[in-house]
Amino acid sequence: MTEAAEGRIKVTLGTDGRFEQIRMTLSALRDGPEALVEQLKLAVNDAIDQRAAMSAVAGPVPDQADMNEQVARMQDASLQQFKNMDAAIGALMAKIHGGR
Repeated sequence: MTEAAEGRIKVTLGTDGRFEQIRMTLSALRDGPEALVEQLKLAVNDAIDQRAAMSAVAGPVPDQADMNEQVARMQDASLQQFKNMDAAIGALMAKIHGGR
């Protein structure tokens, strides 16, 4: 929630970031339509700015290409480990069956 016109106008955004509610006193209405529109604009923009600041990503955004390369390297390493395990199991099975 944010305020304008010395607290006489209050704007609330919902948790989804969309406009939810405006509350104002009668004295805010007496300021005239131009002043009212200006104060509403200030309050809504402030609420949007506050919402953006709350949802901003802290720190640098990861490089997607670099992440993809890291995942590819991990997949390659995992595949090699599985091949090594398969070879070791194959050798063990050959000893077991050859030893009979």
